[in-house]
Amino acid sequence: MYKNITRKVAGRCARFIKNNVISINKQNIDTFITDSPGVPKVMLFTDKERAPFMFKALSAAFEVHLFLILFNYFRINSFSE
Repeated sequence: MYKNITRKVAGRCARFIKNNVISINKQNIDTFITDSPGVPKVMLFTDKERAPFMFKALSAAFEVHLFLILFNYFRINSFSE
């Protein structure tokens, strides 16, 4: 019972967290790599369509200090084509 309530509360709270995760595709990968060379870039991998809650929270916490890059499983396969 409490597990379902916790999920509902977490789901509603998650939408208020700012998402600074950048999704990478063929068109923007070169620009992203060369842009802001002094800022470290962290690559995050997932099989989800959108950034999971934990990735959003990390991107909000390290907003100024890191760039978080999201690689989706489906998009990684399209890079090889």
